Amino acid sequence: MAIGQYDLMADIVRTAGADRIEDVTGPYRTFLHLIAVTAVADVAGFAAAMAQAPAGMAEQLRSVRAGWATARLAPMPRALPGESGKILLARLNRGMTVSAAYALGLAQLRSGSFVDNATQHFLLPYAVQRYRAVAAKTSGFWQTAPE
Repeated sequence: MAIGQYDLMADIVRTAGADRIEDVTGPYRTFLHLIAVTAVADVAGFAAAMAQAPAGMAEQLRSVRAGWATARLAPMPRALPGESGKILLARLNRGMTVSAAYALGLAQLRSGSFVDNATQHFLLPYAVQRYRAVAAKTSGFWQTAPE
């Protein structure tokens, strides 16, 4: 959500013919203000901004504000800033042996249903099975993971 808002604001700055956000004037500056208000203002501040919004823009700004509310409900990322994947997995799987993680992951795969699992144990047996199939030159439609 924040990246989308940043891109929108950067586009407005370019459209206004300014090099910096501080140099934007007129209706473009008003629009930048209203975009920021949707993200940070309290209920009263947002209502005051809506009263001053140009005609026809209120519904769009309400939609953006609702998007911010939804985005704030998302869980925090599991990885800490600068944390490698290896360290992340070790931290999330504290006290579990590889064989226990494999068994748990195998049970998840066999269940056939989505399991909201922050530790993603299913990847371990999946990787082993895929390795065995590729080594045995088993035909199939293997997909590479997206980058």
